[in-house]
Amino acid sequence: MSDVSGFFKTLLFGGRVGGAVGCSKKTEPKESKKPAPQSKAQISPKASTKPNPTPTSNALITWTPTLIQEMNSHDSAKWQKANWSNGFPFNNTWQPDNVTFRDGKMVLTLDNKGCPSSCDSKPYASGEYRTLDETYNYGYYEARMKAVTGKGLVSSFFVYTGKWGEPSHQEIDFEILGRNCSAVQLNHYSDGNEKGTIHNERIVNLSFNACKEFHNYGFRWAKDSIIWYIDGKEVHRATEDPNTPRQEIPKGNTKIMVNFWPGVTDKKIVDWLGLFKYSGKPLGAQYDWIKFSPLDKGQPPAQTAPAPSTPAVKGSGAVGILRVEDIQQSSFSFNGGNLSESKGIYSFSADHARDPGFGILTGNRDLAGRKLLKFEIKGSTAKHGGYARFIAQIYSDKDNDYTPSVSLDPVAVGKSWSEAVVDLRGKIGQAKKVQFLLVTDKGSCKVEIKNIRFE
Repeated sequence: MSDVSGFFKTLLFGGRVGGAVGCSKKTEPKESKKPAPQSKAQISPKASTKPNPTPTSNALITWTPTLIQEMNSHDSAKWQKANWSNGFPFNNTWQPDNVTFRDGKMVLTLDNKGCPSSCDSKPYASGEYRTLDETYNYGYYEARMKAVTGKGLVSSFFVYTGKWGEPSHQEIDFEILGRNCSAVQLNHYSDGNEKGTIHNERIVNLSFNACKEFHNYGFRWAKDSIIWYIDGKEVHRATEDPNTPRQEIPKGNTKIMVNFWPGVTDKKIVDWLGLFKYSGKPLGAQYDWIKFSPLDKGQPPAQTAPAPSTPAVKGSGAVGILRVEDIQQSSFSFNGGNLSESKGIYSFSADHARDPGFGILTGNRDLAGRKLLKFEIKGSTAKHGGYARFIAQIYSDKDNDYTPSVSLDPVAVGKSWSEAVVDLRGKIGQAKKVQFLLVTDKGSCKVEIKNIRFE
């Protein structure tokens, strides 16, 4: 399983728990008052000394885009090298000298030269590159990049506007965590996702090492959907739910941004990224090009999302299986719980917490006569002087956020996989949320849950 998770973000910034590198990474900059940075060591990518033509094979944007930043040199009329510092959880300052161009590539370099005295008291300096204009909205976005391996590191490509966690916050992400270069973390925020209490992280496993090879990462952003692509192939999509009052898809004008950074040594960040240990040798995330095209200027690869459920058996009157992972809109954890997802398995843990749990929002999905919720579970629970029992809850479209229509209490949890069944007959027509909870005054748990489905 992947050890990547996005749960840390809301834990850090309040609310019920959950979230993505939205943190303070992309808040509006506050210029740093510091001496001019010293010249930085440059990372020379292994590439031809001739400018590279933009490759369109295996790409999302195969037509001539409205904006294209070839990485032969800095375009100061359209782009900006960051020269400021963000707060927690970034363990670096942004400095212009850490954004360099050579052999047709842009390199965002992480080093410690001149730090902490000329780095706003941070131990490291690194690079961030962003558009000057904040005018980019619905359209196609794509970057060709190679990330950096190593615990504690994040190489990114995203659009962003606003203040993290507030209604102004809109964001769509690709984030490659150096602790696992065979996966990428996707995320999006709309209106701050209710101060980070709504979580849209999705881990996509890759067939290649993103820290050894250049690949194309793109997304199509429309009013009612986001579709993420890797090398021109769809890997995930998020859609607007007309049955809920909350806006799921980001809106408004944003900046296009890329950055490369190490996380701080706080336990929650280390749990998410791993602990960064600097070897003394500069590290560089490399970018070949960045593109943008409005929606009406091109056409993505002809693909459709996987069918949301298994179809009914023809002529039998039977209703097909409806898998929760296929209808999931977002997931979240709360009360000190830690959640990660990989290959359809939800891994959840908590340590000496009060009533920790996690939920999966299913958008008031019509169950079409399905009568049971089934799932497989294994793991362990522990009480520390009080009580502890694991339960499952299913919420209908008519329920508030705290009173479920149906509960399975308790759920048996053992060392081997076992199946649990919840009877829904006559109680739920549309499913709003599936939730799992350790009811405890101060308990711990470590469980895995898979194959959650309505039948």
